[in-house]
Amino acid sequence: MAKLIEAVQARRPKVQKGKAAGLKEVVNIIIGRTSQNHGATYQALMEFMYVLSLLLNSARPVVLPGLGTFTPSISLDGRVKVNLRVDKGLLSALNADDALIKDHIINKTMIGKTTEELVVLWNEEHPDNPVE
Repeated sequence: MAKLIEAVQARRPKVQKGKAAGLKEVVNIIIGRTSQNHGATYQALMEFMYVLSLLLNSARPVVLPGLGTFTPSISLDGRVKVNLRVDKGLLSALNADDALIKDHIINKTMIGKTTEELVVLWNEEHPDNPVE
């Protein structure tokens, strides 16, 4: 018998992620969009990371319009974490009808389906291994 999570994971819509962009690629994209040079752009990003760490270490949330809010928190075992609440404008851009990310969605036809509908599809495709 299949588990519910197995059936849902197999059929749900997912973003097919590409190779992660690193600092070098981010710097090069910024350079291509601005009049900044490589050294200035790299240094600005390094300073941004330092200032973000400094402010979070001072127990201060950091609000960056267009990006999000970084908030320090702590778990029960004493480990400090950073929560990121993504800016609504950024999320809106990703969810726009013409957003490029839509070209990278697997199982697009499953968008809007309920868990129950995904289970029915799984059971039809796997009659010898239905969801328990």
